[in-house]
Amino acid sequence: MESKSIKFYIYCTLAFIYFIPIELIFGVWNSAPYHLYTCLMGMVYFVNMIRKGKIKKTTLALWMGIILICFYTKKFGFLDLLLIPIVDDLINNKNRVNAILKKNKLVYLALFFSFIYTIIYNKVGFNGRGADAGSGFMTCTALGEVNLAGLSIFLLYGLAKNKYKYLSKIILIFGIFTFSRSYFLAIICIILCSTRLVNKLIEKLIRKLSYINLTLISSVFMFGLAILQISVFLNNRIVAMQLNSGFARMFQLNDYSNFYRMLAIFIVVAIYVYYPKFLLVGITDDEYLLYGREIANNLNVPFIGIGPHNLFFSHLKIYGIGVVFEVFFISKYLKKIVNKNNFGFFIAVLLYAIVMGSGFNNWWLFLITIVLIVNEK
Repeated sequence: MESKSIKFYIYCTLAFIYFIPIELIFGVWNSAPYHLYTCLMGMVYFVNMIRKGKIKKTTLALWMGIILICFYTKKFGFLDLLLIPIVDDLINNKNRVNAILKKNKLVYLALFFSFIYTIIYNKVGFNGRGADAGSGFMTCTALGEVNLAGLSIFLLYGLAKNKYKYLSKIILIFGIFTFSRSYFLAIICIILCSTRLVNKLIEKLIRKLSYINLTLISSVFMFGLAILQISVFLNNRIVAMQLNSGFARMFQLNDYSNFYRMLAIFIVVAIYVYYPKFLLVGITDDEYLLYGREIANNLNVPFIGIGPHNLFFSHLKIYGIGVVFEVFFISKYLKKIVNKNNFGFFIAVLLYAIVMGSGFNNWWLFLITIVLIVNEK
């Protein structure tokens, strides 16, 4: 992989997260910018490999198969799978990645843009949840949604941690004012993993703490939690109708927001149990709404159509059995760079993937890979 290509991958990733206000352009949770990012990254990679004559026949066949599935199912979320081989090449060229990041001031620029977007979004009342959300969030990046802003600030801290000691602390404090529970969990992970006791434990267990193993364990746990949450609802024990604002939301867990997220996990699994034919190509949004409402009615619980906020179950819905291949290859490639030095960032972003559904997908997969490379030593 040439340095020019690596620069493009890094600049393109940072641009979509920190510089381009994609939520103002496309709207919140619109998949179009994700597909645009995938196409840009994929085209550059494909052209470079063809020009060099180094593209593997298996990779080419896999890409063609994925593209055909996209057009057949009309689910372009499958395009994200095209990015995984590029991540592997990026890891194999980690020395060049480090060299490129040392020569520029992208972290300063990203933080500057984040300050600008924070001012703009607070001025116009945009927080990624709609003008009437009333959630009182302060800190933003180009991504206005509070939890995604928190993730992007946390990873910006990861880029700055080793090179810019004082700036990294400013970034860390800046992220606190997202009032995102996931952000606070991420910071706790960094603190715990930096302690001598936990660090020694990680060193002993690092091979067992792989992405695939942790995804399996967390998925079983989340499904069990989904069953428990449904039981809590049926026994009228949910106490909060909506999220509080500011720091009060940090301690609010038993609310309808979490109930609907857990219900979505249960419904995805239930659809595959009752209709196993969907395992081959996944579930469309229309199918999810149709069968999800049917299952919810049978359970005597409300259903508002919200999808899973867990990366594995979200991709299980999209890809069906194909999610197994995604998890396997991501785990295989990340094993090359995850160690005791960067494990805190790895586990923190995994928590984002578990509770928010973002972290090891699309541009987040590239950014966490870059952060892991930077913090490997």
